[in-house]
Amino acid sequence: MKIFLKNRVNLVWLILMAATGITFWLGEQGVAGGGALAVLLGLAWIKGQLVVSEFMELRHAPPLWRAVVGGWLALVVALIALAFAI
Repeated sequence: MKIFLKNRVNLVWLILMAATGITFWLGEQGVAGGGALAVLLGLAWIKGQLVVSEFMELRHAPPLWRAVVGGWLALVVALIALAFAI
């Protein structure tokens, strides 16, 4: 197990699976409301950032590219929260 966790991609994959499991569990429990939405959108944002940085290899990209993709992700999450609020 130590060798598995030494590889950064494997650790990120494990975090993504845990976040997905939490999201699924919250959905199955029927948790609703603003607090649940904040947790779900926060997890979605974290998962998006991990995918962008590790699997799309933007961790080593120029800062402008990281800012553009990070801004796009933040905009999508904000629009989903706004749609829920409306």
